[in-house]
Amino acid sequence: MHRLGPALLVMTACSFPGSGGSGGSDGAPPVLDAPLVIPDAELPVEDAPDAAPADVCGDPDLLLCLEFEDDLTDGTTTDGAGARELVATDVTGTPRASGGGTERAVLLGPTSVIYAAAEPAFQRDGNFTIELWVRADEQPAGERSVVVDHNGNYALILAPLMGPFMRLRCAMSGTINGAIPIPLGAWTHVACVFGVDEIRAYVGGLLAGVTGRGPDQDGNSDLVIGQDAPLAGGDNDRLRGALDDVKLWTRALSPEELTEIIDHDVP
Repeated sequence: MHRLGPALLVMTACSFPGSGGSGGSDGAPPVLDAPLVIPDAELPVEDAPDAAPADVCGDPDLLLCLEFEDDLTDGTTTDGAGARELVATDVTGTPRASGGGTERAVLLGPTSVIYAAAEPAFQRDGNFTIELWVRADEQPAGERSVVVDHNGNYALILAPLMGPFMRLRCAMSGTINGAIPIPLGAWTHVACVFGVDEIRAYVGGLLAGVTGRGPDQDGNSDLVIGQDAPLAGGDNDRLRGALDDVKLWTRALSPEELTEIIDHDVP
């Protein structure tokens, strides 16, 4: 595993910009920066366990599940949970070690587009989880790399830090900037868990921050993967890297459930 070292405060809390159109809202709790620490624990970003789960997308509580194992050259990718066909243009497959073997992830380029057309099921009101594997290869051109966005309702974002690190940002009528650095170039599991009145950010299964959340806001866009929603065609907010096992759950996962997911699928 990729060991980040002993726990210590490495910098004072930074005031990153709020999520704006990506999950933010007027009157919501202010953006909270958890004190930035390097945990005295090993983030699961390299080694693999002995076994993988039998069916990543088989849980009935999954709203969306993208494994990217299908033919990505035809401009679509299939949702394993809801049988949706998502638009997926200008993307390529890339290998990812997983569960003792190798599976295919999706590599995003400067013109990549992945999105699911707007539908009522994507509007969430808490008790909801976004979790996925991400490999950020470089810092964004702008202030953030948007990973999952339902504009005005919720978002999972990576924000730049000094040096070769980023940090997780979770937004849903409130915003938390997670406290655990995410190294560039390494596969890392991240999760935003939205309860009825709070937001929890997890990096590698470790709690990276928690804050309250305000009244729900309606989303007003397609569900967009890898860049800001609505699709604006710009480059500043794009994720420069790769994604795998992008999952949206219709409930708030527990820390134990997140740990079980990671333990079965450490790259």
